[in-house]
Amino acid sequence: MSLVFKPTLPASLKAPVVKRRSKRTPWDQEEIETLIELRLLGASLAQCGKALGRSADMCRGAVQKQGLVAVIRARRRVIINAYLDKI
Repeated sequence: MSLVFKPTLPASLKAPVVKRRSKRTPWDQEEIETLIELRLLGASLAQCGKALGRSADMCRGAVQKQGLVAVIRARRRVIINAYLDKI
């Protein structure tokens, strides 16, 4: 016998779970390129969001979900190597 009372509701009395969908604005290719360029220049996600009219979290999500981390690193490496070759 348990000393702790755990009340349970029958399934018929439980409220259905309703998923809320936010109004999402898909990223177009121009916005993605702008985000990549801003990140190459060292802009923070907050600065990128301000420039694009989106939140920093939206920019972070786009970078992660669309695999832009590898693209940004590769382009940054090309720029650095081109600069070092001039020296």
